[in-house]
Amino acid sequence: MKITELQIESLYLFTRQHYVEHYDLQIELVDHLANDIESLWEENPNLSFMEARNLAFKKFGVFGFMDVVDNKLKAMNKRYAKILWDFGKEWFALPKISITIVIFFVFLMCFSSEYGSYFIYGVTGGVIVYSLVKFIELKRRLKLKRIKTGRVWLLEDLIFNAVAMNVLFLLIHIRPSSEIIESVGIVSWSSIGFALFFTLAAIYSYISLNVLPAEAEKLLNDVYPEYKMV
Repeated sequence: MKITELQIESLYLFTRQHYVEHYDLQIELVDHLANDIESLWEENPNLSFMEARNLAFKKFGVFGFMDVVDNKLKAMNKRYAKILWDFGKEWFALPKISITIVIFFVFLMCFSSEYGSYFIYGVTGGVIVYSLVKFIELKRRLKLKRIKTGRVWLLEDLIFNAVAMNVLFLLIHIRPSSEIIESVGIVSWSSIGFALFFTLAAIYSYISLNVLPAEAEKLLNDVYPEYKMV
């Protein structure tokens, strides 16, 4: 006994009702449920679809889909980190390493001056404002796309939510950084450390704010074969 297309659609609805928002997770869970239901029907053909579905769902335990979602999120976070790292490595190889060195020495000169703390506030404040504008723009684009397709992808969320995380990251670090840098007025290990930190932060911000959102379509096509059919 095989599960029908209509029953498959009802399983997608069932996963959404159990707070599984991302379509790639829904695909995985629906496939698992459908296989279990068909196995149960082989053992007991008299089971109704609802009875078989509920029995299949019980196999996920008391937390339902939560463990599967959590494991998938961890796996996709690792994949996202690898994507970020792959783009980041380009800035430490020719030809981009020359730009990285220039950025580092610009930060070093600024942090070695008596106006280092003002520089931190100015640069960080500007990046925060830009990040917020970018976040609003990307969220609007993502919302329109989701209305059109009716689908939400986990990696897509990670890419676009990284813009918001960039703002949070800067807000957390701006205060302690500015307080420590106030004591730095010459080239020292402190100013070198801050220059290196802000160079890496600048590269991360550029990749998360500009590169990944621009490459999102290609990345999603590489990760999800189903995405190409949207």
